[in-house]
Amino acid sequence: MFNKNRERINGLQHRLSVLEGGAGVVSKHGARIDKLEQIVPAIGGLEQRVSALSNLEQRVSALESGARAVSEDELRIANLEQRIADLKPCLSSLESNLPSASSTSTQALPGTAEEQVQKFETRKSYSIEAEDLLLETVFLVVLKRYGPGTYVDIGAAHPVQHSNTYFFYERGWSGLCVEPNPEFYELYKVLRPRDHALNIGVAKRSGSLRYHRFEHPLINGFFGQDLVDCHVASGQTYLGSSDVPCLSVDEFLNTKIDGPVDLLNIDVETMDAALLAAWNWEACRPKVICAEIHTPSIESMLETDVAKILKAAGYTAMCRGWLSAIFVDGKLGTTEPWNT
Repeated sequence: MFNKNRERINGLQHRLSVLEGGAGVVSKHGARIDKLEQIVPAIGGLEQRVSALSNLEQRVSALESGARAVSEDELRIANLEQRIADLKPCLSSLESNLPSASSTSTQALPGTAEEQVQKFETRKSYSIEAEDLLLETVFLVVLKRYGPGTYVDIGAAHPVQHSNTYFFYERGWSGLCVEPNPEFYELYKVLRPRDHALNIGVAKRSGSLRYHRFEHPLINGFFGQDLVDCHVASGQTYLGSSDVPCLSVDEFLNTKIDGPVDLLNIDVETMDAALLAAWNWEACRPKVICAEIHTPSIESMLETDVAKILKAAGYTAMCRGWLSAIFVDGKLGTTEPWNT
């Protein structure tokens, strides 16, 4: 019994010694672990330094690239400066061959720029399509006769705006203006006192005709209800109508025209051909006629009733705009003296 207990005691002592040895090993490992724990933060700091170094290398590379670009720009600038230096002799040679500044500078011209512009004659048109300028050219270039003359304006409308005769009024002309619109008629007394204005219409027969008025006065006229409806359908504002006294063409020529007429302007909205067909060319033969004709081409204009009537009366189509055509008395020679 004693022996068995002794063996058990010896076995326990062996196991204890083994455990004590293991504890030493554990103690040694614990010390190593403590050292490693001290090293790990240092390693982390090293990694940060390595990352910072990598960033620094990238920045240095970028600076080196920029430096190379700057060097290239400096080289280009140097080349441009050299080319400029090479061109300077050529520039000096060109400058020596140019006219002197005194011969070309506007400062050498007398007066201001506005005064210089005013030296060039300009012509202001009052017509819709510069018919007044075309008419003046016909008198000056084609007929070679021009002076304060006489006009008859049938369907004269406003005395200034869109007028084909106000241009001539400004230059000393005068004449007879026929306008059925009472508002425009009153304006003639103020704006064109030299003219004789009539607040009537001219028609195939004497009497009263229904005169239709619109907000856009250039389409006013003596016409049927169908054309009134057409204008309204196109967006025009209708102002109403009134009866206006009219003279026949013969009565008008016999009672209102008392001398030669240089220019006849006629614009009576659909009635032009009828009036010209009834015109007595022996009683009144204008040198130049401007008539309203709306056609898309010269060829189609020549086929209109107005053009055919005037051709039969001995007039020549001279020029046209989109809205009007100008005719000249074919009996006139370019050397005929001015007759008023």
